[in-house]
Amino acid sequence: MHERWEVCRGEDFNDADMLFTVKKSSVVQFKTHLEVFLKGNEDEKSPDFEVKGNFLDREGQVFHKDQLVAEVNKKRRRKKSFRSNLSL
Repeated sequence: MHERWEVCRGEDFNDADMLFTVKKSSVVQFKTHLEVFLKGNEDEKSPDFEVKGNFLDREGQVFHKDQLVAEVNKKRRRKKSFRSNLSL
């Protein structure tokens, strides 16, 4: 059985307030792969969005129909420097 979450608007669960459902794509995962089904996608044959990534490394991507729509990457540290366009 896949882990599954139902997300709804407000504090009480109500079918009218349900926004989407999220489930793991498989039971055993080394990297996170979640499938997101919007409220109108009741047959759940294909997800509306997929979230893939390695959240321990703070990296992840959101896909809509195999197209990358958002990406989160760990903030990379830069060498200490200060630059300003401020004129005194």
